[in-house]
Amino acid sequence: MFKNIAKLMGISLMLSFSAFASAQTPNELFTKPCIQVDPDFPYYQNRSWDSVAEEVAINGFQQVAITGTSPKVLIPELITALKKKGLTVRCLYGPMNGYYVSQSKNLPEGWEKWRVTYAGTDPFPDIAFFCPNEPASLEWRKKEVTDALLAHPEIDIFDVGEIFYFGNLEPNLNYACVCQRCVDKFTNAYPEEKNIPDFVNTKSIYYYKTNKELYKKWVEFRVDAAVKYQNDIINGKGGIRELCPNVKICTWNLGCSTPQPDPVAAMREAEASDGAAIVKMCHPDSHCIQTNAPDWTKVDLLPTYPKEYLPFLNAIKAVSPKLQVSMQTEIGSMFDMRRSRDWYKEFDKTAHEIGFTQTMGYMYCLFKDIAVEKPALMKARLESDDRTITLIFNKRLDAKKCQDKALYSIPGIQVEDIKVDGNLVVIKTKGASLGRSMFVEKAYDDPITRHFAAQLKVQNEAGPFKVMLLR
Repeated sequence: MFKNIAKLMGISLMLSFSAFASAQTPNELFTKPCIQVDPDFPYYQNRSWDSVAEEVAINGFQQVAITGTSPKVLIPELITALKKKGLTVRCLYGPMNGYYVSQSKNLPEGWEKWRVTYAGTDPFPDIAFFCPNEPASLEWRKKEVTDALLAHPEIDIFDVGEIFYFGNLEPNLNYACVCQRCVDKFTNAYPEEKNIPDFVNTKSIYYYKTNKELYKKWVEFRVDAAVKYQNDIINGKGGIRELCPNVKICTWNLGCSTPQPDPVAAMREAEASDGAAIVKMCHPDSHCIQTNAPDWTKVDLLPTYPKEYLPFLNAIKAVSPKLQVSMQTEIGSMFDMRRSRDWYKEFDKTAHEIGFTQTMGYMYCLFKDIAVEKPALMKARLESDDRTITLIFNKRLDAKKCQDKALYSIPGIQVEDIKVDGNLVVIKTKGASLGRSMFVEKAYDDPITRHFAAQLKVQNEAGPFKVMLLR
């Protein structure tokens, strides 16, 4: 009997350490140029998913992280198109992120009881954030993730993103979570303490600024709760590794360049976000450090700012020296801070120079270039039927204007039909041959589907173009 128990324990340990060992072996997946795509944005609507894959690939990206507030953002046709184009497919989802209350019909019965409780005011009354110490919420989130991955086994990497608490102590008090679940769990973990810190009453014996020992324990408690929440989704019973063992896992934490004596400790305190603790417990295949709002909202953020995230990278390397670590940045969620592709290239270069193996950006259609650069004809592909020519442009085109047959000519070849699909122009002919030249008089981009379309109404045009037909 004891031999069998020992044997089982040995198998368990071997499985645990084999997962950790795999994370120490460099994997090409975590070096490819990656970009995030949220298919709900207008830029990706009313066009084929094949055209989205073509556009992302022609602009140099080899990997797409499909991103959304729910795994339901995984559209089978989009996954198929990306894989057909040879792109690595990731799913990026934040299990501690919130749900819009207006969409609560998609939530299970009793979800209202899972919500975090704030000290001070609720900064997000229209968004439901769930307490990580609520077991029912955890089990629902875990099943939501594994159901999605089981339904889409083509997914190469699952990103467990945004595992942190939303809210602040200062300058305005909107701090979570102080629900009864957290009080009970904290006092059970620290039986010598009778309560959690008080964040409101400055005269209380529990006030967090004066009862520093109590507050220190509370900071550890929050970090522990966030890390264990993530670990259960990954390694727990019914979790990703048990049910979906073929998918690679990338964990995430927040970084920040805001001047601090110890920026890593500051993020542990403010957001309960600790990359080293996550990596140590979860044993991911890779890890990503996410740019925090105080940085990405800066209009004048320098592309060399990854250097200021080095303490976060070093903290992870201290517990897992060979783990491949990537860095994520924001490209243009606010109008005044939109970044260009040149800015992104410099960001990527800097990140690699200091030790990151990969970068990714949120997200492709937010690049400043989408609004300001001219259309460029990148390639003319003669399809295998020798009748169809696919013109691949750098960006989405105006479907109505670019449908005009008069814009396209191939000496000695009759153009029969034109179809504009996103950044593609599909031309039907009576027959063509490799190496033949074709001409495009002019191309017009599409200002309607841009992000911030109301402020960015100018249509860009370019031409003429001459290109050779290739496979």
